[in-house]
Amino acid sequence: MNISSNSLSITSTSHKTYNNQQSDNRFRDIIAHVLKPFFDLTNLPTVNRVGLRYIDECPFKDKTTTSFLSHFNSCFSTTRFSIEDSLEHRYVAFVKRGEYFIRYVETYNAKVNPISLTLDFDGSANNVPSAACLDTTDQLHILIAEEYKATIKEPVYEYMREGAKDAS
Repeated sequence: MNISSNSLSITSTSHKTYNNQQSDNRFRDIIAHVLKPFFDLTNLPTVNRVGLRYIDECPFKDKTTTSFLSHFNSCFSTTRFSIEDSLEHRYVAFVKRGEYFIRYVETYNAKVNPISLTLDFDGSANNVPSAACLDTTDQLHILIAEEYKATIKEPVYEYMREGAKDAS
């Protein structure tokens, strides 16, 4: 947790779920635990910006366009710029979804090992009543999860399931 004169941020690298009821390590619980005493102490009526950001490193097996496309529904033009020939790709979109904003970034860098696609999702809302902050992060999580599910394919899910087995 980091508090400054104009912001409060909560960062985690250990949480694997936002609100999965089968887990006792939910990031939403941490947010709720921090927000209540923070707002009780500060009496802020409105928050200028509420955001929720996820950065995921998603590996794929081979440095081939076929392997890449079997793992992702990417925004990259792989017919124009093949993965085999690419050193770096970056795609950025900033879109409005109702009252929310989503910044979507895909980054591929051939110099990293293992080969992976970095997905960076940053959802936000402006001028949020303090009492609605947790509901807002819930809605942002839903929008980000939809984008994530629209981007990754079964081999990435399989990799995540294997990682979960290894961690237990």
